[in-house]
Amino acid sequence: MKKLLLIFGLISCWIGAQAQFTLSTVPPLSGNNGSAGVSFELESTTAIIIQDIANDFSTSSVAAEVWFRIGGVQSTPGTAPTISTANGWFQYHTATVTGSSTGVITSIPGLPAYTLPAGTRLGVFIVGSTRYAGTGSTPPAQPNFTDGTLTIFAGANEAYGGTFPSPTFNPRQFCGSITYIPATPCTAPPTAGFAEASDSLLCVNNSVTLALNGSSFGTGLSYQWQSSADGVTFTDMVGDTLPSISTVVSDTTYFQCIMTCSGQSDTSTVVTVNTIGSPLSGTYTI
Repeated sequence: MKKLLLIFGLISCWIGAQAQFTLSTVPPLSGNNGSAGVSFELESTTAIIIQDIANDFSTSSVAAEVWFRIGGVQSTPGTAPTISTANGWFQYHTATVTGSSTGVITSIPGLPAYTLPAGTRLGVFIVGSTRYAGTGSTPPAQPNFTDGTLTIFAGANEAYGGTFPSPTFNPRQFCGSITYIPATPCTAPPTAGFAEASDSLLCVNNSVTLALNGSSFGTGLSYQWQSSADGVTFTDMVGDTLPSISTVVSDTTYFQCIMTCSGQSDTSTVVTVNTIGSPLSGTYTI
């Protein structure tokens, strides 16, 4: 009986460590207004891995972008944010979202897992025909939403809505949800999973977003994206060391990612991005 209880306790601990949680602002909030984008902030009492972000999108098909900023939304305290790399923002993910006009929140597909350290304030801006709760929302808007671990901050200093990259309407509160799991150390060797591309066919010199799917989670993971012209010989892509990256493709290129945990590595599957056309050069007479 003692052995049975011990096994049950270990299984319970494992399930608890792998448990998934979702914190939503809907209800009580509901989208009664909308524009190009909306901002909010996240902070957790313990390290977590964000697995999914859902939002109320007002159109049936929209090109969505997710931008992050370590430290919060406002680069200058007391002023509306400008979403740009010059102000510390970085574009974390892009995707095509099939939204709804009925107020149903929709997940942003293909979002790479993001590890949020404990006590770190993260500014978030979602671009793409967002609906949000504006002044006069019913029930009355509340600034913060928490489950005891994660908090969504959507007060006057965090909640901006409007046109990218300079939203000025305030407060405009995020109508959506964040899904996460507790961050636990990665297990060696890791599983790199599948490399995926936002587009498999591009005009030359256009950008593509690369991400991993089916890969390991955990703190302590490192990433190195590689490219190849022939699918055989791969070389490191300088500076491309995040779970999701954007890169310009000038010719048909093969991509893969090496994931490392505690000195042990695994290589993802290869994804091919084909190109059409050729860059123009020289002098043309029309």
